[in-house]
Amino acid sequence: MKLLYTILSLFIGFSVFSQSSTVVISQVYSGGGSSTAGVTYKNDYVELHNISTAVQDISGYSLQYGSSAGQIGGTASQIYAFPALTSIPAGAYLLIQTGSAGTAGADLPITADLVTTNLSLSATAGKVALINNAAALGCGATATPCTFPIVNVIDLVGWGAANLAEGGAAVSALSISTGAVRKINGCQDTDNNLTDFEVITNPVPRNSGSTIATCGAPGPVLSAGPNITNLNTVFGVTSAPMSFTVSGTNLAGFPDNISVTASSADIEVSLSMGTGYASTVDVSFTSATLNATAIYVRVKSTAPLGAVSATVNCEGGGAPDATVNISGNVLDTEPGTQANNIILSNVMNNGLDINWTNGNGASRIVVIRQTAAAEINPTDGFN
Repeated sequence: MKLLYTILSLFIGFSVFSQSSTVVISQVYSGGGSSTAGVTYKNDYVELHNISTAVQDISGYSLQYGSSAGQIGGTASQIYAFPALTSIPAGAYLLIQTGSAGTAGADLPITADLVTTNLSLSATAGKVALINNAAALGCGATATPCTFPIVNVIDLVGWGAANLAEGGAAVSALSISTGAVRKINGCQDTDNNLTDFEVITNPVPRNSGSTIATCGAPGPVLSAGPNITNLNTVFGVTSAPMSFTVSGTNLAGFPDNISVTASSADIEVSLSMGTGYASTVDVSFTSATLNATAIYVRVKSTAPLGAVSATVNCEGGGAPDATVNISGNVLDTEPGTQANNIILSNVMNNGLDINWTNGNGASRIVVIRQTAAAEINPTDGFN
């Protein structure tokens, strides 16, 4: 009966965790401390992310490690206690370099916020927990399973053949060149390690100086408009430009560019009213916000006679594309010689004959309703 109880406890323990609303483990690299060629970094590291909207003080908290079937925090070298005044601003990261340096691999590409020689992680399988105190957790081994829920555990990640993982499924086995990275910039937390993490080759850690990622914030948005109508010109002549604006909020990947592209070979775009026209122009953004930027559009001199119908597509910053519709006309050349010798004949109540000698323009017929005065001036692009 005791053996049965132990097995049931382990099974239940796989899935009984509560989602953290404050700080999560956002990256684990466990391949350091190696002399093997192909290792990415000399040291292991654990990255934390504050997923809340307030500063989180983790003074006196600890990171604790356990082998795949071992106790979490079973020895002093498997525990790292955070020093006093350790806090993480909202949306920020904290990078802890752990374990002894190996003879192969590179230094971490970014300076760690905290350094310890404790927590030498197994490259292939293990588990690490963020605990709200510095006392050894004292469970997690096959012989000493944890009693659930584990009230002191803020977050836990198991990888490879670890016997303990959130959601009942550990992250896939890691290696000397891969790391476990929490999705959506460290914000995804469904309480399932396998779902929440992806295994990345040559992962890139983030520290307290990295760009913050505020969880639950609106996603990237691009806005463009208004639509442009009556963009008219005469055949063989470039039209006068008209403009719309493009703007963005919560853009990702900055600094980068928003690509603004004309869908038709008959129109071209520019960031300047008079010069720089092309089928595509780039609008640079250096922060998550792109202030309203004017985009000038014109019909090319090579556009054929007839209606102009096109779109201008704005793409980039991780946002859904924003599209502006363009319409207008390419008109025939204005006539320089009017018709003459206009003769009216067979005038009746409901009709008449009109004859004339052509000028150099297209013919027009104007019909006037009987007993009502009318004065109609032709307008370019309209019937």
